[in-house]
Amino acid sequence: MFQTFKEWFWLERFWLPPTIMWSDLEDHDGLVFVKPSHLYMTIPYAFGLLIIRHFFEKFIATPLAKTFGIKEKVRKSTPNTVLENFFQHSSRQPSQKPWVYDLWEVWNGYPKQPLLPSQYWYYILEMSFYWSLLFSLGSDVKRKDFLAHVIHHLAAISLMSFSWCANYIRSGTLVMIVHDVADIWLEVNVCH
Repeated sequence: MFQTFKEWFWLERFWLPPTIMWSDLEDHDGLVFVKPSHLYMTIPYAFGLLIIRHFFEKFIATPLAKTFGIKEKVRKSTPNTVLENFFQHSSRQPSQKPWVYDLWEVWNGYPKQPLLPSQYWYYILEMSFYWSLLFSLGSDVKRKDFLAHVIHHLAAISLMSFSWCANYIRSGTLVMIVHDVADIWLEVNVCH
């Protein structure tokens, strides 16, 4: 029964354009393509991130906070023109990937776009990060938007998984960058 479900779930007509088959996306000539099995690594990496977070909070962040006299209260940051200028100038520099600044390149060669190591690690670490956030929701400080966070993290993981399996890596990368930047502003507004 599981094999029947697996065959149905991975039907090419669900995931790929009509003229493309899974065999077209097999590794060849040194080109690597996405495989759904790559996503299995996100769970162990998520637990690794949780362990790193625990040790960072316990042995680095908390002692540093005590050393500098930081207490659990929100402080207004002082303007720092050097950092602000650095951010403004560095955020204007285009990436070395052509699809970041030329959106026609996002679809050039789709779906036979090989997977770059930078894309692999960005996706895997991003998805691992969202798994770790989801796993830590139960042990973190309970927030009034707990259910919204659960839904948000599950939706993000689902969308990343789908874009990975359908080889929407280039467009998925751009969406994740926008999503990450938007999350910063969302968290800042929730904290106030």
